[in-house]
Amino acid sequence: MASMPYELRMNGRPAGRFETPDEAEQQARTLIRQNADHVVEIIDLATGQPYAPAASGGDREALARKIGF
Repeated sequence: MASMPYELRMNGRPAGRFETPDEAEQQARTLIRQNADHVVEIIDLATGQPYAPAASGGDREALARKIGF
């Protein structure tokens, strides 16, 4: 059985699991193209953390506050 170490979340709900972050990013782009209001996160299930900086909703909000939005 293959491990699926990346979880794509849409609006806080699981939307798929992927073996690589590239696969998760591709699906995230597809979802965002369908509806730009989607909040998409990619979580590294091995660590339970977003797999890249600013990959979670909280990270994006903190960054927006930091730069003055």
